[in-house]
Amino acid sequence: MRKSIIGNYSSILYEMKKLFFLAFFACYATVVMSQNAVGKFSISPIAGINIADFSNDPNGVYKSKLGLTGGVEMEYGVNDFVGLSLGLLYSQGGARMHGGLYQLVTDETGQDYHSYTGVSGKVKSEYLVFPLLANIYIPMIKGLAFKTGVQFGVLVNDKLEADTETVLKKDIKGGIYSGKDYLRFYRGTISETDICKSIDFGIPIGLSYEYKSIKLDARYYFGLTKIDKSEDPENIRNRFITIHLGYRFRL
Repeated sequence: MRKSIIGNYSSILYEMKKLFFLAFFACYATVVMSQNAVGKFSISPIAGINIADFSNDPNGVYKSKLGLTGGVEMEYGVNDFVGLSLGLLYSQGGARMHGGLYQLVTDETGQDYHSYTGVSGKVKSEYLVFPLLANIYIPMIKGLAFKTGVQFGVLVNDKLEADTETVLKKDIKGGIYSGKDYLRFYRGTISETDICKSIDFGIPIGLSYEYKSIKLDARYYFGLTKIDKSEDPENIRNRFITIHLGYRFRL
């Protein structure tokens, strides 16, 4: 009787092990199916929005602005959990400008003034970007991938449009001017092109999720190169938060 119970118990354990391994391989196969097969290519048209801004802005003048992005990416399956992708995308960047700067200036007669220069406008830039990414698919989480790599951008258009005002005053209290205190007041507009360097380079990182070949992708881009052509030591660089929606076609 005791041998029979032990035998039945061993049989149950054996069946449970078989079910466990079957479930494991089923999940493994599901994960693998969410990306390219090894040695195969896929192509994904994608489109979305950028939330663009500039880094290294000590005066707080630059604010984020929305832009459009879209293009196509091709991916190659390196192994069961890694794919390499190369993209060609159109991307709108730049930033809004709103704010100003207080400083002490000296005019041609040697008179010292407190100066406030305010600006309101936009820097608009357009790039063709080439992201080269490693897509690392998370085991046991169907369709989820971490991605990082490098990205090159080629400038195709740029423009600065802004309204400015400058106020000069001998004394200032609490950063506030009243009309009666204005000694000099200037208003103007700026409209310039060819203000950005032609090449941008940086690192994108992000996550993507795929369901039935529909892909949702979010990335953050760190620009590593100074983008403005001036000799300004502030080293303004691109920053993007990008959200894409796309569809994968397996080739």
